Amino acid sequence: MSQPILEGEQRTLFMYYKVPIEERAAAIAAAHDLITRLSTALPELHLELMQRPEPSKGVETWMEVYRASSGVTQALEERIETVLNMVPAFRHWPRAREVFVPLRMQ
Repeated sequence: MSQPILEGEQRTLFMYYKVPIEERAAAIAAAHDLITRLSTALPELHLELMQRPEPSKGVETWMEVYRASSGVTQALEERIETVLNMVPAFRHWPRAREVFVPLRMQ
């Protein structure tokens, strides 16, 4: 059974998408643009870019991990989306979005 996010729980946002290998250079350029824009607009945000170790069927899977000291609130997530929409190349690769919280050990 799914549990709601509790007050004070720190949310981490994960976004992942697939980049065809032949579009990798454009994706790298877009990633640099995104990093610059995010560091200017949202200095409290920490972004980690990752990829699966091996491509599959000519496609790489990339993941963006967003963290903030107070967690990625809904308001911060909306601001992230605003910045993402400023990077036209990222509209080209459909994204999946996941939110995780620390494991509840009780």
